[in-house]
Amino acid sequence: MARILALVSFKIFPPHMGGQKHVVLFYEHLVQHHDVLMLASADNIDPIVSDFPVRTILLPNRKMMSNLSLLGKIKKIIKEEKIDCIITEHSYTGWLGYLLRKRTGVPFIIHSHNLEVYRFRQMNRKGWRFYKPYERWIHQAANHNFFISNEDRDIAIKDFRLKENHCTVAPYGIEKTEIIEKAKEKFSAKYKIDNSYIFHFNGTMDYTPNMDAVDHIIDHLDPLLAKTGLDYKIVITGKRLDAQIQQKIKTCSGIVYLDFIEDINLMYQASDVFINTVVNNSGVKTKVIEALANHCTVVSTRSGAAGIPKEITADKLRIAADHDWEAFCREVVAAVDKNLQTPAAFFEYFSWEKIASNASGIINQVIRKHAR
Repeated sequence: MARILALVSFKIFPPHMGGQKHVVLFYEHLVQHHDVLMLASADNIDPIVSDFPVRTILLPNRKMMSNLSLLGKIKKIIKEEKIDCIITEHSYTGWLGYLLRKRTGVPFIIHSHNLEVYRFRQMNRKGWRFYKPYERWIHQAANHNFFISNEDRDIAIKDFRLKENHCTVAPYGIEKTEIIEKAKEKFSAKYKIDNSYIFHFNGTMDYTPNMDAVDHIIDHLDPLLAKTGLDYKIVITGKRLDAQIQQKIKTCSGIVYLDFIEDINLMYQASDVFINTVVNNSGVKTKVIEALANHCTVVSTRSGAAGIPKEITADKLRIAADHDWEAFCREVVAAVDKNLQTPAAFFEYFSWEKIASNASGIINQVIRKHAR
C-alpha cells in the first residue's frame, strides 16, 4: 500500500452535495487500496465520519493563497507520515501540490471535477481568461491528471496540450441503492403530494446553473406540461434557493419547492422522471447519475447529460437539444409509464469499486515512474 496525502480546500463534511460526495466517496473507496491522510479546510466544523484520518488545517478557497504559510507544516507531515503521493482536489489546489513536490520530491496528481475555465466562462464569471493559463500550466505540471469524463479528458488534452498517458478518466461513482418498496406512496404520504406523476429537479440552489435551470422549469417547461393534460407535480429540492424564485414558484400550481430533503433516494424512486434543465456542460451532473442509480428515468438537455455515455443508459436517459423546451416536454411525456430498469452496464461503469481500483493502479504507476 502507498501512503496518499489528499488536499481539500473546501467544506465536504457532511457530504450532502454532489461535489462533496465525489471527494469523500472517492477516498472512502481508495482507502481499500492505499493508506489515505486528508488535509481538509478549517471550515469543516461539523463532526467528521470517515474511514481515513482527516486534519482540518488548510485555509478554505476564499483564503487559498494564505496556505503558503502552511507549506513548512505540510512538508513536515509528508516526511513524518512517509507520504508517497499527493492528490489535490480541483486544479485550484494544484499549485500547493506543485510547491510541495519541489520541497519534498513527492509526486502529485490533480483530481479534477470540472475544467474550471470553461465552467467559469459559461457562468460569465469575471477573470476566467486569467484562470486559463494557470489551469493549463498546473495540469501540465502535474505528474498525472484524473478527469471526471471522457469529454473533459479529450478537451484538456487538446486545449491544455497534455500528454495522453498523463490523463485518466475517474468518473463520479455511485453507491449501491436499496429499492424502497412503495416509494411513491411513502413519499406522497409524507409530503402530501398525490399527483399521478411526479417530476423532480434537484441541486444546490445558490449555484448559478441550477438557479437558471429552475427558471427554465418555471418559465418554459411547466407551461408546456400544463397543456398536455397530465396530472403532475414538479418537485424542486435543494438548499438555498433564492427567495424571489421561491415566490415565483408559489404562483405555479404545477410546481412545489421542498428545500433540502434528507432521504434523496426516496425522492428519486418516487419520481416518474428526473428533469435536468441545466444548460452548462462542464464536468458531469451528479444528480443525473444518482437519479439513474435509483432507476429513475431522466430527461435532460444535451449539456446536462455531458459525461454520461449514452450507450450505457439506453432509454433511461432521454436527451433534448439545449433550450428546445417543446422537445424536452415531448420527451417527458414519452418517458412516463415506461417502468424501465437502468441497464447493468451503467452500474458497472460508475462502480466506485472499479473507479478506485483503476485509480489505485495509476497511483502506483506514478509513484514508480517518479522514483526512477
